[in-house]
Amino acid sequence: MSNLNRLKNVFTTILEIEEDQVNEDLKYDGNSVWDSINHMFLITELENEFSVEIDPDDILEIKSFNQAQNVLGKYDIEF
Repeated sequence: MSNLNRLKNVFTTILEIEEDQVNEDLKYDGNSVWDSINHMFLITELENEFSVEIDPDDILEIKSFNQAQNVLGKYDIEF
């Protein structure tokens, strides 16, 4: 499975949304199910799925699907 598919799977599982909803328009502010609690679940699952420990500053930076890709790129995860 590609890293992009793995990332999409994390978002669909944690936020309980359909895969077609996981795109560049998916944002923390724009989705009622992506609240502060699910944000922390999302971070935990990203860390588990990609075997990384995300820095607290990076946690705050992840406010969209695209930003999640960018942050994970800092940890040598390629998309």
